Order: sequence, then C-alpha cells, then structure tokens
Amino acid sequence: MKDFLKKIAYLGIIRKTYSQDKEDLFLMDYFNKTDSGFYVDIGCHHPKRFSNTYLLYKKGWNGINIDANKLTISLFNIFRARDKNYCFVLSTSSKLVEFYEFSESALNGILNSREALKLEQLGYVIKKKRKIRPIPVKEFISKNKLKNRKINLLKIDIEGMDFEIVKNMEISEMDIDVLMIEKSDDVNNSRMENYLKSFSYSVLHETKRNLLFKKN
Repeated sequence: MKDFLKKIAYLGIIRKTYSQDKEDLFLMDYFNKTDSGFYVDIGCHHPKRFSNTYLLYKKGWNGINIDANKLTISLFNIFRARDKNYCFVLSTSSKLVEFYEFSESALNGILNSREALKLEQLGYVIKKKRKIRPIPVKEFISKNKLKNRKINLLKIDIEGMDFEIVKNMEISEMDIDVLMIEKSDDVNNSRMENYLKSFSYSVLHETKRNLLFKKN
C-alpha cells in the first residue's frame, strides 16, 4: 500500500511551481527571507498537486494540513513528515454536515444542495455524499494553540465555507501575516475583503482562483 501511495504522490516529481496559478512562486518571493516559517493549510488536497505550500515545505517550513480525505492525509504523512496532518472537516460547530466528493477531488467539501448542483451543471460528477461530524474551528485553534504563535501563512480552501470559517476564527486574536482565501463570486469576494479590512487586512495579491491578504 505504501509503494502505491508513493507512485501516486510522485506524479510530476520536479516542477518549478505546484500551485494552479503560481501562487507558490509569489509566496516564495514574498517570504524570501523567512527560512523556517509556519503555515496552516485548511483544505490541503494533496502534498504536491495544486499545493500552495509544497515549495515552502521544501524551503524548510513546516505547518498543519487538514483534509477530509484519508488517502490525502496518508500521502501527507509520507511526504510531509515534518507537518502535522489531520483528517477531518472544519466547520463552525459540531453539527452533522453534508460532505460531497467529486470526480475532481479538489472540489470536495461541505456544500449545500444548490452549490453542489452548480458544480454538476459545470460537468463535475458527484461520486459520493455523506454525513460527517466536523470539528469546530474554535476547538481546532484552541487545541493547536494557534493564538500563541506566529502564522506566516493561513490558507483556506473549503468549498462554500470559507467566509463562515474566517468569521468564527476570532482573527483579531491571532498573529497571521498572510491569508490566502479561495475566490467565490464577486459579491462574496467583496464581502470577504470588507470583513478582513475591518481587521487591518488588505489585498496583497490576486490570481484567477485566490485572494491573498496582508496584515497592515
């Protein structure tokens, strides 16, 4: 089984960038003087494929990765051994939620039926949906003592839940340098930007898929 996981993880071993839109190259340049930083990657997907943190890991950083897929976390445990890797879903409470798994695993997440239908109409196939009990984000922050340490990069990519997670983090009590949030529609992007602006964050960089915010 371990050899099989290695074969999967080594698809495309050597690349200049692993992000979908070269966000990792921007981060490498931005953090060029930070050799041992710390990241939290919520919705990490894969240790390399579409990863915004793999180049930072290779640079010497370490952090926390979270994903609901057991295979994903198995791969992280093999190839990102310095990191803490957790297999669960974060939400705003511990109430049961509907978790969708798609033909494109990067889209997996907590969705309502309307959001899931939109993805189906775009051609993505729902492989499975299941009820799961998530970990409240405040509980996760408390257990990992994230209010007591510097977080150089916090990346959040939870389909349909990003804004709710950010609102429940008590971000004013955390020391986060850069926040990377997956884009949504224009209304929700603006809502996120205005919310973070109230905590002295402004847009640092924008790509097709992500907004990066810097604390002023």
